[in-house]
Amino acid sequence: MVLLFFYFSGKFSEIKIAENISTKRSYAAKIIPCVKDKNTTEFEILKLMNHEKVIKLYDGFLFSEKLYIITEYLCGVNVLQHFAFKSKYSEDMVAIVIRQILEGVQYLHHMGVVHLNLQPSSVVMRSRRHLDVKICGFSHARKLSGNGEVVPCEGYPDFIAPEIVTRKTTSYSADTWTVGVLSFLLLSGDSPFRASSVEETYFNIAYSRYDAHSLYDNITRDALRFMNRIMKRIPSNRVSVEDCLEDKWLLVADTTVKARQEASFTTAKLRSFADLYRERGILGIWMPEELPETETESDENTDKKKKKTEEPKKTETEQVPDAKENIKTQKDDIKVISQEDSSPVTSQKDDDIVESQQNVIDKVAETVVTDAMEDAFKSKELN
Repeated sequence: MVLLFFYFSGKFSEIKIAENISTKRSYAAKIIPCVKDKNTTEFEILKLMNHEKVIKLYDGFLFSEKLYIITEYLCGVNVLQHFAFKSKYSEDMVAIVIRQILEGVQYLHHMGVVHLNLQPSSVVMRSRRHLDVKICGFSHARKLSGNGEVVPCEGYPDFIAPEIVTRKTTSYSADTWTVGVLSFLLLSGDSPFRASSVEETYFNIAYSRYDAHSLYDNITRDALRFMNRIMKRIPSNRVSVEDCLEDKWLLVADTTVKARQEASFTTAKLRSFADLYRERGILGIWMPEELPETETESDENTDKKKKKTEEPKKTETEQVPDAKENIKTQKDDIKVISQEDSSPVTSQKDDDIVESQQNVIDKVAETVVTDAMEDAFKSKELN
């Protein structure tokens, strides 16, 4: 095996093209700094993988305090670049890719592995000619036990699940949520949670704040409902991977396929996001170690918390109409914000009150998001 040339360099690793001297076959060699057998989780997980939608591992070895992971070489580009390079593409093409991603994710979960890094660079085309993808980029993946665990907030901010951002227990449904974000990206040309700063992006994710009007005008109702089923802020409210694969939007029935094929999109918006994504990835400016919070924000959150515990608790039926009315008054900006406390309370009684309030608000927020997306779709039909 000989390393031929440099292919890609990230913040924590680099990839080079390698060639088997005897067979002349090309491979991808991912090189990771590694001291005393640390940072080998990715290699150990890839050893378990054997699925057509997951990148294939061929070899791995330690040399000069570096871990070399030898995998198959994929001739295509990542899924974002693949669509951005075209002049236009159809919703059916997106559905084909999303279904393949879900098939790969289903296998990972069956093997007890959660990926935690399903962003465009982790979904690569096998070639430039066919819609055939493979999941790669297992640097954040891990084996899960029990009901999940709290994991570090790592990766490209727009694709980090809400429970990771808010430091809550994370399980397999985090991958399902990210598939929804990838779907939204390809059906709108932009990330639903993108903002001018990493901090604001995190808050958009934590509060499920995004604009359904940014979706392309001619997407099908089935696509909208699919995203709404999995882009839930509360993990338990998301449908499973198995249910996603049975969703009407991904069916191969003639009428469904025809409707998806008739919805086509130009790539100007997607190309702009692809350029930004590539720039931020290379510079590494999207990799903060933690969610920042200024003193001002902390004080404001504390004040809100105090006011909240003093106000009488509304019932769910009382809060839903208020929330819906608020959405209707913002016709041009359906950005749904659910409230979340960030300051500690000093007694168990207060904890119980806040937890009860939070449960009600969480349910209301999910209802409002659903109504908002439906309203957005209806307004597109009227226009």
